[in-house]
Amino acid sequence: MLSKFYDGVKEMQDELCEAMRKDLGRDMFINYIMEIMLIEASLKHEFNHLSEWMKEHPEEVELLHTPGQCFSHYEPLGVVAVFGSWNAPLVTTLKPLMQAISAGNCVIVKPSEISSHSSTAIKKLTDKYLDKTTVVTIEGGVDVASAVNELPLDMICFTGSTQVGRIIAEKAAKNLTPCILELGGKCPLIIDHSAVDRFQQHEGGLRKDYKLRADLHRSRLRIRAREQAEGLREAVRAQIQKFYGEKPEGSDLQGKMINEFHTKRVKGLIDSAGGTIICGGKVVEEARYVEPTIILKPDLESKLMKEEIFGPVMPVFPYKDINEVIRFINARDKPLAVYYFGNANSPSAKQVCMMTSSGAFVCNEVLTQINNHSMGFGGVGKSGYGRHGGYEGFKNFSNRKAIMIKSPLPSAVTNMMVPPYGSKFEAGIRKWGVFLLTHNKSSMMFYIRIGLLILFLMLVKVLFF
Repeated sequence: MLSKFYDGVKEMQDELCEAMRKDLGRDMFINYIMEIMLIEASLKHEFNHLSEWMKEHPEEVELLHTPGQCFSHYEPLGVVAVFGSWNAPLVTTLKPLMQAISAGNCVIVKPSEISSHSSTAIKKLTDKYLDKTTVVTIEGGVDVASAVNELPLDMICFTGSTQVGRIIAEKAAKNLTPCILELGGKCPLIIDHSAVDRFQQHEGGLRKDYKLRADLHRSRLRIRAREQAEGLREAVRAQIQKFYGEKPEGSDLQGKMINEFHTKRVKGLIDSAGGTIICGGKVVEEARYVEPTIILKPDLESKLMKEEIFGPVMPVFPYKDINEVIRFINARDKPLAVYYFGNANSPSAKQVCMMTSSGAFVCNEVLTQINNHSMGFGGVGKSGYGRHGGYEGFKNFSNRKAIMIKSPLPSAVTNMMVPPYGSKFEAGIRKWGVFLLTHNKSSMMFYIRIGLLILFLMLVKVLFF
């Protein structure tokens, strides 16, 4: 089925990109590199490694359980529901879908109704290329999603806001249904003094933030020294003009807000934020356009700092000491990612990495950690739990069954294990029981090798000295 899935994405590539363009106003090529390319690469990775992942994995056998064999076997969970989000409608829907299929599950797919064109394209893709007895895509609003969530499912994978994630988890708990929750929150981006010049020259976060527009990352920026923060203003303006021309709201290269409601919502966040707008602030509601905006030191109690932004607005806070940044991050919900621009080997980078908790720590890049098939993608705390992507995703969408096969023991041994227990048996278990449960064949081979080495040295001593 994965090969048909891949063929479908390839053949519908233009149609899928066009659907995202209609929903998010993003350029066709940006839609390809940010979503289609990632999905195609993930499908190839799954296909190339699936046979290896499905193999039984031998496990160590403690001495108490010998002679015998132990191994792990990954089996399908059953029926999985995948709820996608509107800000990355294909990646958040099709990537978990392919992982659920790889693990052998049947899947109910519920794309976000807010990105309606993408939802329709996803349904067409699954109906045309995937087995309808295994995968079904259901379109609809909140009532449909709520009805799916009430079903006695074997797994739910949801991508969206923390607020809705709580509702999903609460309803799932009634059926004891496990969840993978990919939530958002605010992801801090830290710029050290060593990276300010390069960052101003359009590297990293600014470039991607203003292209992606509705992405949930890079919601809060910490930059060293006030004069450096204010120095971003002209650099950002120049880069926006370079990227999108004199009228960025009319450029096909710059995405738009998903709908009028979210355009007005982000405008409200800007208007009520407090602080100083050092770049942007322009909103054209009829064009669903919000100018890339940087706000210096907004009110920490404002909605901008309390809610997810899902738009091109970046709060900026100057700092003098990295410990100040760490305290700022740790005083708030654990983020999906922490981004750091600066020397990766510096004490500051290592402090931030080791003294904060997040789904990922990324140095000198943003967002691209989701492309790594080896690590899996996920949050921690209120930014979510569970992971999907690569082998980690396969394991999360599977049940890891523990299998033990023991050879029959002689009756003389088994008779000792049932009441009444003899005094010698009880004394032996008290003396050696813990040893037998904490040592396996591999560790015993180590002791045997050491013993043989000692015997060899003793033999050499007797023969030659």
